[in-house]
Amino acid sequence: MWSVSQENGELLLETIILYIQSIIVQRKWLEQDIKFPTELSHSGGIYVSMNKGDITISSGYPFSDKPLIESAFEAACNVAIRTLSNSGLEFSGANKYTIFVDILSPLYSVKVERKLDYLKIVDVHKGLFIERGFYKGLVLPRFALEKRWNVDDYLSECCLRAGLAADSWLNYDINVYQFNTQELSSTLSF
Repeated sequence: MWSVSQENGELLLETIILYIQSIIVQRKWLEQDIKFPTELSHSGGIYVSMNKGDITISSGYPFSDKPLIESAFEAACNVAIRTLSNSGLEFSGANKYTIFVDILSPLYSVKVERKLDYLKIVDVHKGLFIERGFYKGLVLPRFALEKRWNVDDYLSECCLRAGLAADSWLNYDINVYQFNTQELSSTLSF
């Protein structure tokens, strides 16, 4: 199971926001002794992002054997720490930030006979994961849609994030995967 109910999604989002605020504002860790619903104890992929203007800081796990809530806490901690070290962000109380939580479905392989067939099969409304050996890159669909990428742009950006040349999807044997996301978001002020 990769999606969560609306009620548990709201609980997950609220908890992540509290966790991020505790680290950024109070400079302390929240205790994780909260009892969470069983639905949040299943393993699964998750990404947490914090956005203000052109700056987006994200962290996550495309696949994890840990419970979803544990992976969410780790991703939120990474985002909070990276946010504190980013000199372009200010915390004066008047600044609004958007927190995104993306719960990922299991990845499924996109198989093609010819490389150009990716242009017909890959869907920019779904997440994209590319790997070639130890090179791996992931792009959430939100970014492709915000930037109005076509499929060529989407594949190229994912290759770049994997540390490959942008046209690697055309020139090399790579593995292409897609996944669905359940996106949760909220605005907060510091």
